[in-house]
Amino acid sequence: MTDLTHTNATLHILSKPVTQTQFQELLDLKNDTDCVLFTRDACYSLLAPYIDLNTVIALQADCEARGISNKSISVIGYEKWVELTLEYKNTLSW
Repeated sequence: MTDLTHTNATLHILSKPVTQTQFQELLDLKNDTDCVLFTRDACYSLLAPYIDLNTVIALQADCEARGISNKSISVIGYEKWVELTLEYKNTLSW
């Protein structure tokens, strides 16, 4: 069996809207192999100009539930979210 876990990588899960300062703190903490996932009300932050949409992903159902649609937002489903939790060695909820 192949080990798909990213060594020392973290899946950062945001569930609440983040300010520019909070997002900068996350960027200062994360490394290049980390993944940033926006869920629940954090999806509203995807509308902020300080979020680089090329570096984050969002839960599709949560974006749809909040009326957020932007072709620049990379979205995933619940099944992929489960895969990510298994793929990344660490998980950090913000």
